[in-house]
Amino acid sequence: MQPAVIDGQAYELGMKFQSTQAGTINAIRFYKSSSETGTHTGRMWSSAGTQLASAVFTNETGSGWQNASLASPLSISAYTVYVVSANSNMAYVATTNGLASSLSNGPISTLADGANGVYSAPGAFPTQSYQSSNYFRDIVFTPGTTSVMSRSLNAFAAGHVPLILYDLHGRRVCQLTNAIELKKGRGNIGKGVLLAIPENRASENIRSCRAKLIVR
Repeated sequence: MQPAVIDGQAYELGMKFQSTQAGTINAIRFYKSSSETGTHTGRMWSSAGTQLASAVFTNETGSGWQNASLASPLSISAYTVYVVSANSNMAYVATTNGLASSLSNGPISTLADGANGVYSAPGAFPTQSYQSSNYFRDIVFTPGTTSVMSRSLNAFAAGHVPLILYDLHGRRVCQLTNAIELKKGRGNIGKGVLLAIPENRASENIRSCRAKLIVR
């Protein structure tokens, strides 16, 4: 973390992120410079710029991490980009290129798209970026209680991982690719077939197959 940037200007400073699991955002956080003054509001945005939630920071300390709880937890979807932001009034801390590579904390990870670390005028959706700077905006996240099966299907449907079929004896049946059609709410997987995506097997050269997977 670099020393505070003090330029006497006000900004909305933010960070783009996504989660591998659906869940809820309960609070917004930002790291406060000891030179910063005034009041602060944290905001949650969709990737399209719709404000989804906001919270005013109260009982702030002179510097360090500040926390503002949302009045109601904000539900977010897996593999969907969101932006968290909070305003600064005259000073902020930043690390140049701090978001050039993805940072992960559990299911949450930042985007390394070359344009993360975003800013705008106070209260506006932040879209501008300067050298992938990390402005230390963060969230408090609670993962949902989805099953391993649901997370696997969501990940496959989003195009992030393959699905691998195993029989009840642990023998591989085939690896399902994007030739599979997922239709939630109808049918079943099939008698005697288990579905799994073991991380230690995901890179194996397993034969592909064409099939239709219908999930209840």
